[in-house]
Amino acid sequence: MLLAVVLAAATAVPSPATAPPLPCCFIHPNYAGTCVVVPTEKETCETILAYLNAPNSTGKIYCNSTRLRGRWKGAPCSQSKAPSAAGPQEPEPVTAGSSPRPD
Repeated sequence: MLLAVVLAAATAVPSPATAPPLPCCFIHPNYAGTCVVVPTEKETCETILAYLNAPNSTGKIYCNSTRLRGRWKGAPCSQSKAPSAAGPQEPEPVTAGSSPRPD
């Protein structure tokens, strides 16, 4: 009986380890708007930025699968709400490693 109470209490409060990761935001002079990426548990904003700036990196779908490499910089995610002249009003975060949605 005591074990059931302990288990119920343990599952009632989410632990900090299960909190969703904060999004990473990036800008590039030739990219319309702000790129918003939610890192997976094996990624950080720094590793995503390193990927975006590596000249030969391929295989990820960050920033709408852009082929732009180099010159990416981290940006405050509050900028992601600003309208872009050539992009969506509010960019949709992409979870790192996920596949693009079919049209």
